[in-house]
Amino acid sequence: MSYLTDYLYYASENECDPKFHKWAGLMVLSAAASRKIRVQYGDWKISPNMYVFFVGPPAAGKSVAMELAEKVVHDFTDITIAPNAITAASLVQTMGDKKSRREYTHDGQVFEFSPITIFSDELVSLLGPEPTQMIDLLTALYSNSSIYRNHTKGQGKDEVPRPCVTMVCCLTPQILSAMLTEKMISGGL
Repeated sequence: MSYLTDYLYYASENECDPKFHKWAGLMVLSAAASRKIRVQYGDWKISPNMYVFFVGPPAAGKSVAMELAEKVVHDFTDITIAPNAITAASLVQTMGDKKSRREYTHDGQVFEFSPITIFSDELVSLLGPEPTQMIDLLTALYSNSSIYRNHTKGQGKDEVPRPCVTMVCCLTPQILSAMLTEKMISGGL
C-alpha cells in the first residue's frame, strides 16, 4: 500500500467526498516534507509547498477533510500550525521566530528553514479586512527559496529563512465567484 492509499483508508469513515481527503492527504505529505526534499528543475529547486483550496457547497465535507488533515499534521509532525486567525504581519513574525525554524542536512551542509501549515475553514477569514496584504505575502512566501525579509519602521525586522507554507482553505463556489469577480485573487495567488 502507498501512503495516499493508507491515508484514504484512514479517512474513509465519514461522508466527505474522497476527493477532499485525497487532496488533504497530499497536503499532509507536503507539510511533513516541507523543505527537507526538493526537485531540481533546471536552475530551480522546487519544494513541495502546496496551497490547497476545497471548493464546495456548505456541508460538503470540506471542513471534515481539513480537520482530519490538521489532526495528522499536529499528531505526527513538529511543523508549526498557524493560529485560526492571523494577520499577514503576525504570520511573518511567527515564521521568523526561532521556535518555528527547522533544519535539514544536504550534502553535509545544514540548512535552516521555516515551515508553517495553515488550516482555514473560510478563506475570507484568513485573508481578513486587507486581503491584498495576505495574498501578496502568501505569493511572496510561496516563491521565495532563500530568505524573506520584512522590515518596518514600527515593528522592526523579521527574517524568514527558506519559508515553506502549506495551506488548506475552504470556500463555497459563491465566495470563489465573488472573489474572482472582484479580482481579489488575480494578483498571483
